[in-house]
Amino acid sequence: MASLGASLGLERIALAMVVIWGWAEAVMAVAVAKAVAVIKLFIDVLLMVSSFESLEKRSRSDGNEPLRLF
Repeated sequence: MASLGASLGLERIALAMVVIWGWAEAVMAVAVAKAVAVIKLFIDVLLMVSSFESLEKRSRSDGNEPLRLF
């Protein structure tokens, strides 16, 4: 009987380890998704700033002509 109780204890520990491992994987997946979103946002901002700067340079090269977007 003692071995049956020990076996059930080990099964509970194993189940707890699986649950903790799954929770840790879920937390890491969320952290990676947030990191990717922040990097994408940073790249989008850089692209927006660079396209704005190129439009600004183009408008300066035209002299006093109004900025044409099309």
